[in-house]
Amino acid sequence: MIQSPIFNQIIYQLETTDFPNPAAGANWVETIVDTNLRHICTMNWAFIAGVGVANRFMQLLIQNGAGGFKYLFQSPTPIVAADICQFSAFPAAPYVTHIPGSGVGLFPLPVNLFIEPTDSIHIIVMGILAADQLFGPTIQFKIWRTEP
Repeated sequence: MIQSPIFNQIIYQLETTDFPNPAAGANWVETIVDTNLRHICTMNWAFIAGVGVANRFMQLLIQNGAGGFKYLFQSPTPIVAADICQFSAFPAAPYVTHIPGSGVGLFPLPVNLFIEPTDSIHIIVMGILAADQLFGPTIQFKIWRTEP
């Protein structure tokens, strides 16, 4: 925690949150319900594709409270049957394709992407099948709060 000695306000805090996994065959979403401004420092998640033959594509979507897009990134690399994939996202990251079973795919985030109250963060697997499992992410946020 960094404090400004003049105003006795917290400039920001770093907070890491492990989110729960969605049900098999479901995408993940989290809506910010507090009143604090946030910035994603790092985000990590995993996906295990079932044995059903189909191409799946990983997306990261940030929506504003009115449902408009603030940010959308889709990996052009398909995830195929029985792939085990790990993903990370952070500001100014280069895009790096995932290597099934042996590497982490990197998703870029804009350096000026701020998550405001009522915004939502989505991990979407285009073409997800019932036996596929998406694992809820771990996100490190920079959160701006002020003391009363």
